[in-house]
Amino acid sequence: AGGCKEEAYVEVCMADWKRIEYEILRDNMDNCLSVVDLESLDPMGVHSQDSIMVIPSQTMTNEEMRTLRNVSFTIARHFNVVGAVNLQYAFHPKTREFQVISSSGGNLRTSRTSTVAAKASGYPIAYVAARLAMGSNLVELRNLMAEATTACCEPSMDYVAVRAPVWPSDQATHGRQLNMSQQSVGEVLAFGRTFEESLQKALRMASPARRGFESCPVAETLKTEEELLAALRTPTPERIRVIAEALKRDMVVEKIHDATGIDHWFLGKMRAVVSVQQKLLGMGLEDLDARPDLILLAKRCGFSDDQLARLMEGTCTELEIRDMRWDHGIRPGVTQVDVLAGAVEPERDILYLSYNTTSDVSPLDAASQAIVVLGAGAGRVGEGSEQDFATVCCTRTLRAAGRHVVLLNNNPQATSTDMQESDRLYFDELSVEAVLEIDSFEKPKGVLALFGGYCAAALCWQVAELGSRISFLGTPPESLQLTLDRVRFHNLCEELTVPTARAMWAGSSARPQVESTEVKGPVLRKPRWWMAGDNF
Repeated sequence: AGGCKEEAYVEVCMADWKRIEYEILRDNMDNCLSVVDLESLDPMGVHSQDSIMVIPSQTMTNEEMRTLRNVSFTIARHFNVVGAVNLQYAFHPKTREFQVISSSGGNLRTSRTSTVAAKASGYPIAYVAARLAMGSNLVELRNLMAEATTACCEPSMDYVAVRAPVWPSDQATHGRQLNMSQQSVGEVLAFGRTFEESLQKALRMASPARRGFESCPVAETLKTEEELLAALRTPTPERIRVIAEALKRDMVVEKIHDATGIDHWFLGKMRAVVSVQQKLLGMGLEDLDARPDLILLAKRCGFSDDQLARLMEGTCTELEIRDMRWDHGIRPGVTQVDVLAGAVEPERDILYLSYNTTSDVSPLDAASQAIVVLGAGAGRVGEGSEQDFATVCCTRTLRAAGRHVVLLNNNPQATSTDMQESDRLYFDELSVEAVLEIDSFEKPKGVLALFGGYCAAALCWQVAELGSRISFLGTPPESLQLTLDRVRFHNLCEELTVPTARAMWAGSSARPQVESTEVKGPVLRKPRWWMAGDNF
C-alpha cells in the first residue's frame, strides 16, 4: 500500500550452495517413489538448464540424500500429489542446511528436468504419472524397462549420466554472463561408467567444434592468474573451458573452488583428465603405439580418437588412431542403461558405448537386416523438432516394413529417443568413432542419414571420406556433401544454368570484398558450410 521502495532485505545468501533436484512419483494409495536425484555442477545463481547436470548426485552422502528424499515425500503427501513432481533444493555444503527453492517453477508438476531424468534413468516418468492420474497405483503397474518388476521399484544406476546445455552459437555466447534466466537453446545427454568419460562425451556433443574438456581461445588469451580467477568468478558458457585452462596451468583446485563454488570432487576429476592430456602432449604415433596402457587410460577418461589425433600435433589422423587402437584390442563395451543395476535383465535396449566395461548385450541377428538411423542431435537455431519429427516418421515406417531399427541420437528432448521408437537406441555421440563402432558391432544392412539435418548429413560424409565399407542408404554421401558446401552448390547452379541468388565467396574478410563490388542494398553473409541458422 505504501508503494514501491528501492530496498530489499536479504535473508539468506545461497551463492555457493549446491543445487539438488528430485523427481518424485506418488499414487493415490500414498506410495511414494524417488525416480532419480540430479546435481548441478554450478552452485546456486545459474539457471538449472544452463548448468551441466550430473545424474545421479556424486558429492552428497547417503545421509544427506536420505534427508532430502524424505522431505520430498513429505511435500508430495502434504499437497496430495497424484502423479509426478520435480523438487529443487539449495544445500549448504558445510553446514548441511537446506532450503526448498522450487517445485517445478511453483507448480506441482513435471518440469523440463523431468525429461532428462526419464531418459537418464530409463524410467518413463510421464507414462507412469499419466497412469497414476487415471487411478492406477505404483504396485500394480509394471516396469516398462523390466516387466518382471513393478513401477514401484526405484531405479538403481550403475553408470553416470551428464547433461550439458547447448548454446545458440559461439558468437552469441561470447562474453555472456549466466544468471537465473535460461539462455541455453537445447541440451544433450551422455552416458558413461565414470564422470570423466561422461563429461567429455557431453562436452563434445554440445559443441562438436570442441574436443571434450579442453581450453578455448577466450581462455587462452587470459595471461595472468588474476585474469583467470576473474573469469572463473563469472559464470559464462565458456567457464568450463576456463577451468580446463586453469588446470592446464597447474592452478590449485582450492583456488578454482573458491572462485567458482564447484565441488572439490568434480574439480579433482577434471584435474585427472588434464593430467592424462598432459601425458599425451608431444607424443608421436609410434610412441603411443608402444603404450597401450596409456591408450586405454585415455579412452577410459573419455578421450575420443579425434582428440588423441589432435594431441599428437598433426603427426597422425583419427583413422590411424582407430586402427592402432583396434590392433591393441581396445574396443568399447556396448552396455545397457540398466535401471536395476544388473538385478533384473532390462527388456528395452537403451545402449551406450563405454571403455570402462565390456559388452553386456549381443548384436542383433544378421538376418534382421537392421538399419542404423542417424538422429539430429541437439536442438539448435534453425534445426530441431522438424528433424526429430522426420526421424520418428522414418523409424516408424521402417519398423512397419518389418525392419529392425537402430537409432543413434543424444537429445533427451527428442521424441526419437523415447524407448518405444526404435528396436535399439544408442544414446551416444553422433561422431565418426561411434558410427564405426556401432557398425562393427551390429553389422547392419546400411545407414540412413537423410532425416537428421545438417548434423547427420555432415557425419555421413565424414564417415564416407574415410573409405569405410559402411553402406549408406538413399542419397549418396557425395551428393549430400555437395549441397552442404554453399560455394560448390552455387557454382553447380551456374553450371546447370539454374537461376540462383547472386553470391560470392568472401572468406574471412567479407566486408572489404563486398564493399569493393557494385552490390547495392543489404547483403546477407552466410557461413560456407553451416546450414542450421548459426553465424548468419
